[in-house]
Amino acid sequence: QMNRTAAGAGESKPQGTGRTRLVLGVLLVVVVLAVVVPIFYWLTTDPPSPGLCSEDLSIPLKNKVEPNGSIVDRGEVFPEGYYFRKNGTTLGCLCTLKSCIRKCCALDETFTVLNSRPPFVCVKDPSSSQFFKFTSSVHKSANEKVNVTENHFGFLFGDVCHYGKFWLNPSASPADKSYLMVDGRILIHGRNKEELYFDASKYCLESVNGSEMIYTFMCVQPTVDAQTKAQYTFYPIGMLLSIPFLVGTFVVYAIIPDLHGNLHGKSLMSHILSLVSAYITLSVVQIKGNDMSGSWCFSLAFVIQFS
Repeated sequence: QMNRTAAGAGESKPQGTGRTRLVLGVLLVVVVLAVVVPIFYWLTTDPPSPGLCSEDLSIPLKNKVEPNGSIVDRGEVFPEGYYFRKNGTTLGCLCTLKSCIRKCCALDETFTVLNSRPPFVCVKDPSSSQFFKFTSSVHKSANEKVNVTENHFGFLFGDVCHYGKFWLNPSASPADKSYLMVDGRILIHGRNKEELYFDASKYCLESVNGSEMIYTFMCVQPTVDAQTKAQYTFYPIGMLLSIPFLVGTFVVYAIIPDLHGNLHGKSLMSHILSLVSAYITLSVVQIKGNDMSGSWCFSLAFVIQFS
């Protein structure tokens, strides 16, 4: 009877140890998920807008709120939910309310430029009213024009190109051809003839030197924002941290005959080698980025593609 009691005690001890390990394992998984999931969500989602819409797609509203909750300003009615306050200023989401386009200069100004080169300077021009005659130059697609009413577009004024801008001049280069779409976006074709659309926060329109021709000025986009920079920092770190464990797994399988002596083991070892080569080359490309020469980038692209 004493032997049975001792045996029972011996059996209960491993069971208790197993339960403890299970609980610790579950807690570890929960902690890891609690840390990893928010980071992954932040890296893979767009940064939230500080208001109902981007400031670059809104206009300051000077009038007070009506009893029905709306604001009437510049001939437009902004219902509740189409305006917000920031730093003491009320901003109306004009481009959410209707299709909108941006004029680079003020209402009564146009660009002047010397020797067809920047910088572009806004100067007073009484003939700037020609700018608003868009009724016959609006497109539904690159090959289809549509007629719109004179009040179809809402107008934003001023330069919002924080990193500079460049002039699309189709008379000098046919590749600079752009199309004003019915929704207020600008359509241009990329190097591979793909269609690229830009809203009024990424371009502005203006006449130059008193010309009746309306030109498109595209904003230079920032090379890397904070979120993208974080992605190109954390992703390589994660891949590089995985490499020692992958190599360790490969070595264990290579040393023990029972592991690599069957089809499953050989397949797993091949998969590990592919992951190691892909992780190394991907990490190099993401860390070096634009500093890498074209030949190296081309070569590593082949390794990544076929690993």
